[in-house]
Amino acid sequence: LSQSATNVLVEGSWFERSGFDSSEGSSDIRTDIALRRNVFSDKGTPIYAGNVSGFLVEENVVYDPVTGRDAGHGMYITSEGNSDHVVRGNIVHYASHGDGIKQRPGGVSEGNVIAGVESSSIHYDVSNPTTLSAIAHGNLILERASPDAGGITFYSGWRGEMTDNIVADEPANIDARPFSA
Repeated sequence: LSQSATNVLVEGSWFERSGFDSSEGSSDIRTDIALRRNVFSDKGTPIYAGNVSGFLVEENVVYDPVTGRDAGHGMYITSEGNSDHVVRGNIVHYASHGDGIKQRPGGVSEGNVIAGVESSSIHYDVSNPTTLSAIAHGNLILERASPDAGGITFYSGWRGEMTDNIVADEPANIDARPFSA
């Protein structure tokens, strides 16, 4: 995105071996950016967001991201310059060696389906939990890749709420923690 991007909608696109990266080239804050109804495949961290105020990631499909930058998270919203973001109604499948949805500055994650993730399905790594909050609502987490995989993970000292989420697992992972803080 350009240094002064504002009111941008990326919709109905297919990204194969490429992705969305808002942090390239500048530390200027971009405002009101939306990714809606896109497909992202075969790319380590296909959605990588930095320096965005007002970021909506809605109804996208992210599948089989290969190991790459930032450990192959399905989505990674960094703590650098990000605020007011919502991740809603997405399908994330098999984010190898990383988190399904990593939201470092908190934010809202609702109505997502996350499956086959090796680390945490939804990971709020809030660097300053006294000023930021996280909301996880109505997410469905399936088939975690190992007993060590987290369902929904909050950094210690987080503020926020967790409601109406479902973590359904394979028998091999029956002892895995569905939530941790």
